[in-house]
Amino acid sequence: AAGLVLGVLSIVLSGPRRVAVVAVLLGLVRYRLDLALPGTLGSDRNLSGTVVVITGASSGIGLALAQKLAAHNATLILGCRNLTKCEARKPAGDVSCALLDLADLASVAPFAADVAGRVSRVDFLVNNAGVIAPPGLRSAQGLELSFQVMHLGHFLLTRELWPLLQKPHPQGSPARIVNHASAAFVGGRLHASLFAGDGEGDLRGEITDGCIKWDPATWSARDVQGVPALCPVAGGYSRAKLGQVLFTQEL
Repeated sequence: AAGLVLGVLSIVLSGPRRVAVVAVLLGLVRYRLDLALPGTLGSDRNLSGTVVVITGASSGIGLALAQKLAAHNATLILGCRNLTKCEARKPAGDVSCALLDLADLASVAPFAADVAGRVSRVDFLVNNAGVIAPPGLRSAQGLELSFQVMHLGHFLLTRELWPLLQKPHPQGSPARIVNHASAAFVGGRLHASLFAGDGEGDLRGEITDGCIKWDPATWSARDVQGVPALCPVAGGYSRAKLGQVLFTQEL
């Protein structure tokens, strides 16, 4: 329903009005996620001793999941780019915050080392952190921001934590990796240049961003023909979610 509303608004409205309405709707969705009701995990389930790493856990789905798991006595390590915000919002229990900014790949290995210094294994890795970035924004490595934060960063983090994920749980259950995706992946496109030559084609969003013109002064987006466009949901965001789906299948 939310996707349908956003799609209609992207056609009916234009310029700042469209962006403002979409921003309000996304804000409401985020608010509701912060108040998410508990899922199907049994109230008597004790996760004491189970180690869970969650990225982007200071708000939204990540925070709601942390609250739920903490209530069941899990050991949580929350990867957040704002430690002050994380410390203020983290639930009570065996919960700690660690610095992780997926917009800078240089922060991934130190975070993994920090995790290894705190625990001897990881039972669940939840790659949750996300961003809806306007076209043209780049990471510290100069890559398209959405694709790096939601896909490349999580891919690297999974590799860095792989040794800890191989350690057996005391109860013998295997580790689990959860990659949060979105129905938006359906609109994602991976340009052929990604798979040719050195494989660096379009990692900076040259083609993804080239389909629209973005005016940061007015916060409006139009494609090259001047038709209103819903961006960046149909561009870098969708491609990043597609990357996560394909990564999950391959993994």
